[in-house]
Amino acid sequence: MAGSLDEAFLFADTYLVNLAAAVQALPQVRERLSDAARPLKYGYLIRKHGLYTWGRDLDEARRHLEIFEFLLECVARRLILTGELRPAGVL
Repeated sequence: MAGSLDEAFLFADTYLVNLAAAVQALPQVRERLSDAARPLKYGYLIRKHGLYTWGRDLDEARRHLEIFEFLLECVARRLILTGELRPAGVL
């Protein structure tokens, strides 16, 4: 699924998703997420707000969104299965 991004990813590759705390102004988000070592390529996640993606056109942006959603769901399920994360609503 990660192979659907513009770059070729292998099964064992790691892709870091930029995560920012929620702030009021977009320039603050951009400032917090700007890192020359890890440039934003496909999207980022804002805590308690959601995932933001982009692309050359709407179809590519939508594809990036679907890929991120799928991969993040896989990560969450793995964390639940290993006991590192509890499902929502479970005490």
